[in-house]
Amino acid sequence: EALSTSYSDDVFKYSTTAKSKYIQHIIDTAQNHCGSDVTYEKFGGSNFGSKEMHEAFNVLEKAMIVALIQGSPSTRLPLEYNERKRPKLIFLDTGLANYKLGIRSELLKTNDLNNLYRGRIAEQAVGRALLSLYNSKKTMVGYWYRNKKGSTSQIDYLLSLDEKIIPIEVKSGATGTLKSVFQFIEESNIDYAIRIYSGSPQIDSIETKSGKKFRLLSLPFYFLHRIEDLCNQFIQS
Repeated sequence: EALSTSYSDDVFKYSTTAKSKYIQHIIDTAQNHCGSDVTYEKFGGSNFGSKEMHEAFNVLEKAMIVALIQGSPSTRLPLEYNERKRPKLIFLDTGLANYKLGIRSELLKTNDLNNLYRGRIAEQAVGRALLSLYNSKKTMVGYWYRNKKGSTSQIDYLLSLDEKIIPIEVKSGATGTLKSVFQFIEESNIDYAIRIYSGSPQIDSIETKSGKKFRLLSLPFYFLHRIEDLCNQFIQS
């Protein structure tokens, strides 16, 4: 609680008095949008404009309180990011985000992070871990969306590592529910994907509707700190 209060107390350190209300609003409401795409205009139920909220988010990114992950329609290297696409919001202190959401004892009782807060806590946790691992390497952490009118296909995270594209989906349940992964595989020239979930480590051989075969590496959340090493081993095997 003291840490949560200190963020609010420090608002005036981040910006001018005139802009502080926008920053304060983000600090008060950002946890409700962790792991989801956000719109600057009227963010968090406010009446604030897009320009003011965009600037406020930029201030909090520089203060390392939140991160905004950009979307990419690319299926081949180099990955290109679209800053006009709604960014995905990650709170850089997952513990504080959970506290502000009132999620405490539930974390100890659940067997699957995807069951908490409509799966956003799981996506938040994975996003935070990836940012922690790859920021120092100047590797862009993004997400993939299908650049086609009316399409809702989206993969939670997309990395470019060692001249390889790494699509990462945060998901529970059967492999048949990975519709966006199937779509990405169909349109790309890669034959692998990564799933982060609460199950056991495993590798599945899967075939898309068109007959394209690919391998899916499923890793539990506790292996996130080794994801680069495990991905390299998996891709090269």
